[in-house]
Amino acid sequence: QALPGGLKVLLVEDDADVRAVVLAFLEAMGCHVTAAGSGEQALLALDEGADIELLVSDIALGAGMRGMQLATLAQQRLPELVVLLMSGYSAELLQADTDAPATWELLRKPFTREQLATAMTQLITERDNAR
Repeated sequence: QALPGGLKVLLVEDDADVRAVVLAFLEAMGCHVTAAGSGEQALLALDEGADIELLVSDIALGAGMRGMQLATLAQQRLPELVVLLMSGYSAELLQADTDAPATWELLRKPFTREQLATAMTQLITERDNAR
């Protein structure tokens, strides 16, 4: 199953290089992407009434808010939001796996465009099936 065209994605990644790569992946998949460098920036984007369907966030976001906290706050504002968290650290992923709702997807960095697409498709399919 393909991703729906024009999927609205909020990408949150504090590393500019990584953010650029993931942004390119998402745009190549036909997504409309809002990119943020911090959890605080991401919440501002959500406050502006952004019509976001998918949050793709790093778990560790520099000095500010953590990805798990951001995802929880974002989902409170947008209950339909689907969440994909990423991390380069297996310990972080293990902890997230314990603490995160079962509906969230976790992706280990580095990942390919195909791995990102697969994780996103799985989330969207699960969301659509739950409706």
